[in-house]
Amino acid sequence: LATIWGHGQSVLASRPPSMAFGPPSQLRSDDHLYARFQEACRVNPDGHAVTADGTVSTFAEVSEKVQRLSSILSQQGVTSGGLTALCLPAGLDCVVAMLAVLRLGGAFFQVPVTHPNGLIGELCAELDPKAVITSSDLLGKFSSVAGDGEQPTPVLAVDTLRADQSADTLRIPPAQTQCRDVAFGVLSSGTT
Repeated sequence: LATIWGHGQSVLASRPPSMAFGPPSQLRSDDHLYARFQEACRVNPDGHAVTADGTVSTFAEVSEKVQRLSSILSQQGVTSGGLTALCLPAGLDCVVAMLAVLRLGGAFFQVPVTHPNGLIGELCAELDPKAVITSSDLLGKFSSVAGDGEQPTPVLAVDTLRADQSADTLRIPPAQTQCRDVAFGVLSSGTT
């Protein structure tokens, strides 16, 4: 997945993420992926933001999904500085989940959907995410995720959240992003 690098261009693309915002000399101190996304929404709300599974979603459509998910995540305790696990295949739901976590000032780490359940449990026990975002067909992979002992880690299936939440009942928190926030973590076996 490549990040947003310009108005009207797709989020999902083959261009490397390191080139997403142009050369480092062109970055401003206030550049943050979510801020760039908000700017693209403001400038070109009807522009193509994500193309996935043969469907094109506009910046306005993606923004509405991001706001909806960030409201739900906020209610589940995802806040600035918190870590969230994402276990979703590449596609619209994955992009929306990433942006929703970043909107709250949180950070995410991607759990490959192919990881065995035991390894997923170990990773989540070690990293102690505030929430896990997955899909209903992958919920079984997180049966061993318990949380920090006081409160279980919420495991949220994005494909069921949309049906459960009315737009009228959501409390959309203001964006909490800052450039110094950690955005994501990378899991490594230690052999690279």
